[in-house]
Amino acid sequence: MKKIILSSILSIAAISLFSFASITVKTLELINGTKYPISEMWITTSASKTWDFTVEIDKPVAPKGHLAIDVSEVKGTFDVIIYDAKSKKYHEYDDFKATDLATTWELQGEEVETGKHGPNPAPTK
Repeated sequence: MKKIILSSILSIAAISLFSFASITVKTLELINGTKYPISEMWITTSASKTWDFTVEIDKPVAPKGHLAIDVSEVKGTFDVIIYDAKSKKYHEYDDFKATDLATTWELQGEEVETGKHGPNPAPTK
């Protein structure tokens, strides 16, 4: 009887763990870990030659500020470019893995030279 109960508990735990692991993050709480305010932001897969996804931002996100973003379309490794309207400069960061994302993510790291994905997107604000 103990074996059956233990076996049942382990089976339920395995199913729960598999279900949890297969959940994909759709909305991500981004923390601006850069030293720049984010006025506009774009995301693309690392292999793309263009900036594929525009992140909707109502007002600039200050350093350490939070922003909810939709990442449901992001697969594999991706790159991010932000635009700081105050200084009129772009800042690009690369090689983030979508599978590493939890429900929150802090954008930080070493900047890379812009231009890997073609021309920078035109700022709209």
